[in-house]
Order: sequence, then structure tokens, then C-alpha cells
Amino acid sequence: MKSNRFCGALGCAAVLFSLPAMAQWVHMAGEDDPFAGGSQQFAGGVAETGEMVMFRCTSDNDLALLYVSIERPPDEAEIMRVLAAAKAELLVIVDEDPVVALPAIIDMTPDRERLRYVSEHPAVEKLATRAAAAKRRVAVAVQIGGKRIYSTAINARGSGKAMGKLTKACKLGD
Repeated sequence: MKSNRFCGALGCAAVLFSLPAMAQWVHMAGEDDPFAGGSQQFAGGVAETGEMVMFRCTSDNDLALLYVSIERPPDEAEIMRVLAAAKAELLVIVDEDPVVALPAIIDMTPDRERLRYVSEHPAVEKLATRAAAAKRRVAVAVQIGGKRIYSTAINARGSGKAMGKLTKACKLGD
């Protein structure tokens, strides 16, 4: 029984870890949340190194850009409080467009396994539209205190389809 569960978990892990090679961009829809204005939508990609760049929304009034690093959050609560108070920015380049700098907050993923950088700046809507039309890449970097600490680029393959579903579901650009 235990070995069957282990084999099943191993099989699921193999499928999940092979997803970035099969598709650069994905779209996921969550359950309906009437308090948030609809079902939560996610569209984004995973870099070969494991970082994730995701757009998340429930409506045109609830839109965010997320960069999920491969770095684990610090164990000490005090260090996490200092990080959360740091002046962070997400720097975004779509194809060959100029860099767009967005203020971001630092927190943890819900499973508390990874650091995440989130921007809810109004310019995210335009970036979502640009990502949907990207031909080459969507690149995102994290900058803290003027120093770039992470950067990744996600191939644009599949961004139109994934982002199209998100923009339609959240009524972006209406």
C-alpha cells in the first residue's frame, strides 16, 4: 500500500516537473469566489530553473503580477518581517519593450515553501495585455533597494492562449 502511494506520488511529480518542457504558458481557473468578484484565474509560465511568473486576477479590479522565486523563506520571523518591509520592485520587459518598474511586496507562497514578489500596480493590466501579444519573451527581474537579485525570461510560446483566457475571464481591457 505504501509503495503504491509512493509510486503514485513519484508519477505525479514526474508529470509536474515535465510541464515546463511541454508548455511554456498555462492557464488555471479556481473555484468561484463571490466575495472576490468571480473565480480566481492564473496564467503564466515556469522557467527552466523553476521560477514562476504569473498573472492572477478575479476581476479587472483584482489583478496582480507574481514572481515566485526558488528561494525558501527564512525560518526566522524577524528576518521575514524585514524582508516584507523592504522596498522591492518587479522589473518587466515584454519582447523588446522598455523596462517597466512596478512596486512590489515580498511574502511567501501559501504553502510557505517559496518567496513571492507581488505587484498590484495599475500598470499590470497593460502588461497582461502585452504578455498576451508577446512574440518572444516575458522577462521579469526582482530588485530590492536598487539591486537586482533575480531575473528570468519565459518564452512567449503559449502566452496568447493562456493570457487570452485570463483577460476574458477577468474582463481586462473592457
